[in-house]
Amino acid sequence: MLNQARAWLPIVDGLLERVEYKACVRRERLNHTSRQYDARTHR
Repeated sequence: MLNQARAWLPIVDGLLERVEYKACVRRERLNHTSRQYDARTHR
């Protein structure tokens, strides 16, 4: 049982990292687009 859990840990870790990375990228993209929009409207 313990060995199974140890085998799954890196997989779960990788999935969580991927999800966090995707959320981060999405947030960055939203910030970037809103910033571009602000720059365009303030000109």
